[in-house]
Amino acid sequence: MIKKFIELFTASKQGFHGQETDERVILILRQHLFTIIYPIALVFLATLVPLLVKLAFGTEIHLRGLGELFLFATSLWYALLWLISFYFLTIYSLNTIIITNKRIIENEQVGFFDRKVSELHLYRIQDVSVHTEGAIQTILSFGNVIVQTAASEREFMFEKIPHPERVKDAIMQAVGTHRSHLNLS
Repeated sequence: MIKKFIELFTASKQGFHGQETDERVILILRQHLFTIIYPIALVFLATLVPLLVKLAFGTEIHLRGLGELFLFATSLWYALLWLISFYFLTIYSLNTIIITNKRIIENEQVGFFDRKVSELHLYRIQDVSVHTEGAIQTILSFGNVIVQTAASEREFMFEKIPHPERVKDAIMQAVGTHRSHLNLS
């Protein structure tokens, strides 16, 4: 168990748990950095709340002898903000999409103890499309990549991926290479 914990920090970026011997990693993706900067910026703004309360009601807090209670509430507030920040950073870093020469693996961390892993073999892919919506996604170059499979299977949608056109091209190139390799075998 300790070995697996240490592997979180030392494992190669070119490998993953469950990788087959002849499987080569093409891309490892996370959502665009903007998706984590926004909630962390809101948490940062929330750190100003105790200061604003102190500025607005400082004399009242002092006159009523509530200084210790205010300090305790402020400590709880900052502990809560730290936990929220940790949650956002953990979810961001554990949500990954791995594109290999054989399959696409999506690791979706929904909560601290709730994870979903989906796998799609490249030979099942029929179409890949990109959807970029709004000025922010266009300017910062991120959007959704939709991978369409056979009609009876669900589509895979990877949200807020950086440079979605490059990702689409990489997937289509991997699919083409995989199919030509299957035809040669």
